Amino acid sequence: MRYIAILLLLLLTSAQVAAKCGGNEIMIWPLGETIAPNSIFVIEGYADGQEVINSLGSRFHIYLESDGKRFALQTVKKLQGQFLLNQIILKPEKNLIKGKKYTLYIEGLDKEFINFQSKSWLVSLPKDEKTPSWNCEPSINTSWLQYFGCGPEQRVLFCHEVSDNSETLIYTKVTNVNDNTSHDYYLIPVEAEILIGHGMCAGEFVFNQENEYEVQFGIMDACGNENKELTKPITFKPPTSEVKEPFEPCQCLATIRKKNVSSINYIAIVSFLIILSLFVFTIRILTKNKRRKSQS
Repeated sequence: MRYIAILLLLLLTSAQVAAKCGGNEIMIWPLGETIAPNSIFVIEGYADGQEVINSLGSRFHIYLESDGKRFALQTVKKLQGQFLLNQIILKPEKNLIKGKKYTLYIEGLDKEFINFQSKSWLVSLPKDEKTPSWNCEPSINTSWLQYFGCGPEQRVLFCHEVSDNSETLIYTKVTNVNDNTSHDYYLIPVEAEILIGHGMCAGEFVFNQENEYEVQFGIMDACGNENKELTKPITFKPPTSEVKEPFEPCQCLATIRKKNVSSINYIAIVSFLIILSLFVFTIRILTKNKRRKSQS
């Protein structure tokens, strides 16, 4: 009985782990609830959700709706991930109206088969035409390889900092140095972190552990403003063992220096004002003493 119980437990655990990779999903960006009149939209398909992305405009129709009116979306760019992911970048035919609320719908979906939640945004931000820039260009931080029930997770973590008025995506181009093939994708950063690679179920990039890679980065914000000047290539080898490299929280040295300089400037100004006040006070005392002596 004991062995039967162990066998049942293993079967149940395997089923639960496998279920974690089940489902077909459509994801939407921007993540926030407010947008600008010239906002763009990114739709990502996972597993069979990729077919929805590939069939927009034919089998499936995507649009924005506000006050019962539909607003068409145009395709800007479509990218294919290497492991069960793809994405499409869309923009409205005309600028959206400030103060209005818009909801994104996809017509023709079988919601029992595709996991999709409509998303709404309020147009309350000012029109953004500023090109995003780097405060700190991406630098490699750590990497890891971890095995799960459905397969391995293989990630390389980069730290960065961007200056912009809107949410940003990180354009990422990875080149296999051994055969000179490249793949690109727009990644959603998590605060100061950029993760390239794949999870156990899906991912934007797949690595061959025997090869060497180069990565370059660009920036695009939620209004489609793009910094097209890619960073210098960073060479890396994918992680090959489950030993996780030491991890340090991402910090932008330029920002730290700027804050330090600001603090130093503040201290210097305060010190100068104190010295000036003491000097004025001393002059006044001396002047008063001089007058008293002259009067006596």
